[in-house]
Amino acid sequence: LLRRDFFDAPVWAIKDPRACRLLPLWRRCLDRLEWTAGVLHVVRSPAEVAASLTARNGFSRSLGELLWLRHVSAAIRDSCGLPRTVLLYDSLLADPPGAMHRALTSLGVTLPTIPATGADSLEGFVDPGFRHHSELSTVPGNRVSELAGQMFQGYRELAAGGRDWRALEALSERFEAEWRAMEPLVGSIA
Repeated sequence: LLRRDFFDAPVWAIKDPRACRLLPLWRRCLDRLEWTAGVLHVVRSPAEVAASLTARNGFSRSLGELLWLRHVSAAIRDSCGLPRTVLLYDSLLADPPGAMHRALTSLGVTLPTIPATGADSLEGFVDPGFRHHSELSTVPGNRVSELAGQMFQGYRELAAGGRDWRALEALSERFEAEWRAMEPLVGSIA
């Protein structure tokens, strides 16, 4: 499918919030084709994601933040060794063309000049009106919320160019260790 659909494309991308869970499969396919890959982590606040999951699915805030941690931890772990960068959701909403240009440039991706109509299309595609939750705080004393807040702060620092991936990888490893300890309980509940 990749060869058929993207063979002639000099640059292509896949956008799916669940791609972080499928990255090992994507990497194997791309390695087999000997294609170069990069990862753009588009990150939204865990509190906002949790609020969306509460509204849409009735999940508790802690469950929403736990799912956020599970997904971003997998994305951090599985993107090791690939060119990668961070784009904060807020930055994307504030300036879609500029944010995408900066993110792609940091990945070493050069795109042809986008005509004004293309930039307008991107701004129309990224609609701040779809954002229903703007909650940024963590819940004090809640271990899941605090760890999610630390992880998001690590992403924010990366997006600002203030630290390398090792600190975020260490947080991810800490979460993974805690997850392994919780997994039997979570499995029983599920």
